[in-house]
Amino acid sequence: MISREQEHSRLFRYYPSDFGALTVKVIHMDLVFDMHDRDTRASSRLTAEVLTSPVKDLELNARDLEIISVSCDRAAVSFGYDHNRNILTLTFDPELAPYTLFTVTTESVCRPSDHILEGLYYDRTPEGAPPTQISQCQQWGFQRIVPCIDDMTAKCTYTTTLIADERYTCLLSNGDVAIPRHTVGPGRVSITYDNTLTPMAPYLFFLCAGTYDIHRRALHTP
Repeated sequence: MISREQEHSRLFRYYPSDFGALTVKVIHMDLVFDMHDRDTRASSRLTAEVLTSPVKDLELNARDLEIISVSCDRAAVSFGYDHNRNILTLTFDPELAPYTLFTVTTESVCRPSDHILEGLYYDRTPEGAPPTQISQCQQWGFQRIVPCIDDMTAKCTYTTTLIADERYTCLLSNGDVAIPRHTVGPGRVSITYDNTLTPMAPYLFFLCAGTYDIHRRALHTP
Protein backbone atom coordinates (compact mmCIF):
# COMPACT_ATOMS: atom_id res chain seq x y z
CA MET A 1 0.00 0.00 0.00
CA ILE A 2 1.38 3.41 -0.95
CA SER A 3 1.29 6.37 1.44
CA ARG A 4 -0.63 9.57 0.76
CA GLU A 5 2.67 11.44 0.39
CA GLN A 6 3.86 8.95 -2.24
CA GLU A 7 0.56 9.20 -4.06
CA HIS A 8 0.82 12.99 -4.35
CA SER A 9 4.44 12.89 -5.51
CA ARG A 10 3.88 10.40 -8.34
CA LEU A 11 2.87 11.12 -11.91
CA PHE A 12 0.59 8.07 -12.01
CA ARG A 13 -1.46 6.65 -9.15
CA TYR A 14 -0.38 3.05 -9.78
CA TYR A 15 2.79 1.50 -11.17
CA PRO A 16 3.57 -2.18 -11.93
CA SER A 17 5.78 -2.30 -8.82
CA ASP A 18 2.71 -1.64 -6.64
CA PHE A 19 1.32 -5.07 -7.49
CA GLY A 20 2.66 -8.27 -5.96
CA ALA A 21 4.29 -10.98 -8.03
CA LEU A 22 1.90 -13.65 -9.28
CA THR A 23 2.53 -17.34 -8.61
CA VAL A 24 0.85 -18.41 -11.86
CA LYS A 25 0.57 -17.03 -15.37
CA VAL A 26 -3.06 -16.74 -16.43
CA ILE A 27 -3.41 -17.84 -20.05
CA HIS A 28 -7.12 -17.99 -20.91
CA MET A 29 -10.60 -17.66 -19.42
CA ASP A 30 -13.52 -19.46 -21.05
CA LEU A 31 -16.65 -17.82 -19.63
CA VAL A 32 -20.36 -18.60 -19.90
CA PHE A 33 -22.85 -16.14 -18.41
CA ASP A 34 -26.45 -17.31 -18.05
CA MET A 35 -28.11 -13.95 -17.48
CA HIS A 36 -31.47 -13.39 -15.80
CA ASP A 37 -33.24 -10.33 -14.43
CA ARG A 38 -32.03 -10.69 -10.84
CA ASP A 39 -28.89 -12.81 -11.10
CA THR A 40 -26.35 -14.28 -13.47
CA ARG A 41 -24.87 -17.75 -13.19
CA ALA A 42 -21.25 -17.71 -14.33
CA SER A 43 -19.28 -20.74 -15.45
CA SER A 44 -15.55 -20.06 -15.69
CA ARG A 45 -12.70 -22.23 -16.95
CA LEU A 46 -9.51 -20.42 -15.96
CA THR A 47 -6.39 -21.91 -17.57
CA ALA A 48 -3.02 -20.95 -16.10
CA GLU A 49 0.56 -22.15 -15.78
CA VAL A 50 2.47 -22.47 -12.52
CA LEU A 51 5.61 -20.34 -12.51
CA THR A 52 8.91 -21.29 -10.84
CA SER A 53 7.64 -22.43 -7.42
CA PRO A 54 5.11 -25.16 -6.52
CA VAL A 55 1.60 -23.93 -5.77
CA LYS A 56 -0.31 -25.41 -2.85
CA ASP A 57 -2.75 -22.54 -2.38
CA LEU A 58 -4.07 -20.14 -4.99
CA GLU A 59 -6.01 -17.01 -4.09
CA LEU A 60 -8.72 -15.76 -6.42
CA ASN A 61 -10.47 -12.43 -5.98
CA ALA A 62 -14.21 -12.88 -5.45
CA ARG A 63 -16.38 -10.05 -4.15
CA ASP A 64 -20.04 -10.54 -3.17
CA LEU A 65 -20.37 -13.77 -5.14
CA GLU A 66 -22.17 -17.01 -4.36
CA ILE A 67 -19.74 -19.88 -4.95
CA ILE A 68 -21.46 -23.07 -6.10
CA SER A 69 -18.55 -25.33 -7.03
CA VAL A 70 -14.80 -25.41 -7.72
CA SER A 71 -12.80 -28.12 -9.50
CA CYS A 72 -9.39 -28.58 -11.11
CA ASP A 73 -8.24 -30.89 -13.89
CA ARG A 74 -4.79 -31.59 -12.40
CA ALA A 75 -5.46 -32.12 -8.68
CA ALA A 76 -8.14 -32.48 -6.08
CA VAL A 77 -9.08 -29.05 -4.78
CA SER A 78 -10.82 -27.71 -1.69
CA PHE A 79 -11.76 -24.08 -1.19
CA GLY A 80 -12.58 -21.50 1.43
CA TYR A 81 -14.29 -18.15 0.85
CA ASP A 82 -13.23 -15.26 3.08
CA HIS A 83 -15.96 -12.67 2.56
CA ASN A 84 -14.13 -10.06 4.65
CA ARG A 85 -11.05 -10.22 2.41
CA ASN A 86 -13.03 -11.01 -0.75
CA ILE A 87 -10.68 -13.93 -1.37
CA LEU A 88 -11.52 -17.44 -2.60
CA THR A 89 -8.60 -19.67 -1.57
CA LEU A 90 -8.07 -22.90 -3.50
CA THR A 91 -5.97 -25.66 -1.89
CA PHE A 92 -4.56 -28.31 -4.24
CA ASP A 93 -3.76 -31.90 -3.26
CA PRO A 94 -1.16 -32.68 -4.37
CA GLU A 95 0.41 -29.27 -4.90
CA LEU A 96 0.93 -28.16 -8.48
CA ALA A 97 4.53 -28.51 -9.65
CA PRO A 98 6.38 -25.69 -11.44
CA TYR A 99 5.37 -25.18 -15.07
CA THR A 100 2.19 -27.26 -14.68
CA LEU A 101 -0.58 -26.21 -17.04
CA PHE A 102 -3.93 -26.48 -15.24
CA THR A 103 -7.56 -25.41 -15.51
CA VAL A 104 -9.76 -24.34 -12.60
CA THR A 105 -13.51 -24.52 -13.21
CA THR A 106 -15.83 -22.45 -11.02
CA GLU A 107 -19.59 -22.14 -10.93
CA SER A 108 -20.80 -18.98 -9.23
CA VAL A 109 -23.64 -16.47 -9.08
CA CYS A 110 -23.39 -12.70 -9.21
CA ARG A 111 -26.24 -10.26 -8.68
CA PRO A 112 -26.43 -6.92 -10.49
CA SER A 113 -26.64 -3.79 -8.36
CA ASP A 114 -28.73 -0.68 -8.84
CA HIS A 115 -26.36 1.51 -6.81
CA ILE A 116 -22.83 0.03 -7.01
CA LEU A 117 -21.54 1.04 -10.43
CA GLU A 118 -18.93 -1.70 -10.42
CA GLY A 119 -19.15 -5.27 -11.59
CA LEU A 120 -22.52 -5.92 -13.23
CA TYR A 121 -25.13 -3.20 -12.66
CA TYR A 122 -28.51 -2.08 -13.94
CA ASP A 123 -28.62 0.75 -16.47
CA ARG A 124 -31.53 2.73 -17.91
CA THR A 125 -34.09 0.37 -19.42
CA PRO A 126 -36.74 1.15 -22.07
CA GLU A 127 -40.33 0.54 -21.00
CA GLY A 128 -41.38 -3.06 -21.52
CA ALA A 129 -37.83 -4.33 -22.05
CA PRO A 130 -35.87 -6.69 -19.81
CA PRO A 131 -33.52 -4.84 -17.42
CA THR A 132 -30.42 -3.41 -19.09
CA GLN A 133 -27.29 -4.87 -17.48
CA ILE A 134 -23.82 -3.52 -18.14
CA SER A 135 -20.41 -4.10 -16.58
CA GLN A 136 -17.78 -1.78 -15.17
CA CYS A 137 -14.57 -3.63 -14.33
CA GLN A 138 -12.07 -0.82 -13.87
CA GLN A 139 -10.33 -0.97 -11.45
CA TRP A 140 -11.44 -4.08 -9.56
CA GLY A 141 -14.95 -4.77 -10.80
CA PHE A 142 -14.26 -8.05 -12.58
CA GLN A 143 -14.11 -9.89 -9.24
CA ARG A 144 -17.75 -8.87 -8.65
CA ILE A 145 -18.69 -10.89 -11.75
CA VAL A 146 -16.58 -14.05 -11.56
CA PRO A 147 -13.73 -15.46 -9.38
CA CYS A 148 -10.47 -14.35 -10.97
CA ILE A 149 -6.98 -13.00 -10.42
CA ASP A 150 -8.10 -9.37 -10.60
CA ASP A 151 -4.70 -7.84 -11.21
CA MET A 152 -3.58 -5.62 -14.07
CA THR A 153 -0.63 -7.95 -14.67
CA ALA A 154 -2.87 -11.02 -15.06
CA LYS A 155 -3.46 -10.46 -18.76
CA CYS A 156 -5.05 -13.33 -20.66
CA THR A 157 -7.28 -14.13 -23.61
CA TYR A 158 -11.03 -14.68 -23.33
CA THR A 159 -13.87 -16.62 -24.89
CA THR A 160 -17.22 -15.32 -23.65
CA THR A 161 -20.70 -16.77 -24.15
CA LEU A 162 -23.79 -14.79 -23.16
CA ILE A 163 -27.16 -16.52 -22.71
CA ALA A 164 -30.07 -14.19 -22.11
CA ASP A 165 -33.64 -13.11 -22.83
CA GLU A 166 -34.39 -13.03 -26.56
CA ARG A 167 -35.97 -9.58 -26.17
CA TYR A 168 -32.54 -7.98 -25.73
CA THR A 169 -31.48 -6.36 -29.00
CA CYS A 170 -27.79 -6.29 -28.02
CA LEU A 171 -25.63 -8.87 -26.25
CA LEU A 172 -22.05 -7.58 -26.26
CA SER A 173 -18.62 -8.56 -24.98
CA ASN A 174 -14.96 -8.18 -25.97
CA GLY A 175 -13.70 -9.58 -29.25
CA ASP A 176 -15.24 -10.81 -32.48
CA VAL A 177 -18.39 -12.88 -32.83
CA ALA A 178 -17.33 -16.54 -32.93
CA ILE A 179 -20.79 -18.12 -32.77
CA PRO A 180 -23.60 -15.83 -33.99
CA ARG A 181 -26.70 -15.22 -31.95
CA HIS A 182 -29.05 -18.21 -32.01
CA THR A 183 -31.95 -19.66 -30.05
CA VAL A 184 -31.08 -22.08 -27.23
CA GLY A 185 -34.48 -22.56 -25.60
CA PRO A 186 -37.89 -20.97 -25.15
CA GLY A 187 -37.31 -17.21 -25.02
CA ARG A 188 -33.52 -17.62 -24.67
CA VAL A 189 -30.68 -16.80 -27.07
CA SER A 190 -26.91 -17.26 -26.99
CA ILE A 191 -23.93 -15.54 -28.61
CA THR A 192 -20.18 -16.24 -28.24
CA TYR A 193 -17.31 -13.77 -28.57
CA ASP A 194 -13.67 -14.66 -29.26
CA ASN A 195 -11.00 -12.37 -27.83
CA THR A 196 -7.92 -14.57 -28.30
CA LEU A 197 -5.63 -12.38 -30.41
CA THR A 198 -4.27 -10.09 -27.69
CA PRO A 199 -4.15 -10.84 -23.93
CA MET A 200 -6.22 -8.34 -21.97
CA ALA A 201 -6.14 -7.14 -18.36
CA PRO A 202 -9.24 -8.05 -16.30
CA TYR A 203 -10.26 -4.42 -15.82
CA LEU A 204 -10.88 -4.16 -19.59
CA PHE A 205 -13.47 -6.96 -19.60
CA PHE A 206 -16.92 -5.88 -20.75
CA LEU A 207 -20.36 -7.38 -21.12
CA CYS A 208 -23.75 -5.87 -21.81
CA ALA A 209 -27.31 -7.07 -22.23
CA GLY A 210 -29.45 -4.18 -23.41
CA THR A 211 -32.25 -2.97 -25.64
CA TYR A 212 -31.13 -0.20 -27.98
CA ASP A 213 -31.98 1.33 -31.33
CA ILE A 214 -29.61 -0.03 -33.96
CA HIS A 215 -28.24 2.04 -36.83
CA ARG A 216 -26.18 0.38 -39.54
CA ARG A 217 -23.97 1.84 -42.25
CA ALA A 218 -21.70 -0.04 -44.63
CA LEU A 219 -18.13 1.24 -44.94
CA HIS A 220 -15.48 0.27 -47.47
CA THR A 221 -11.78 0.81 -46.74
CA PRO A 222 -8.96 0.58 -49.29
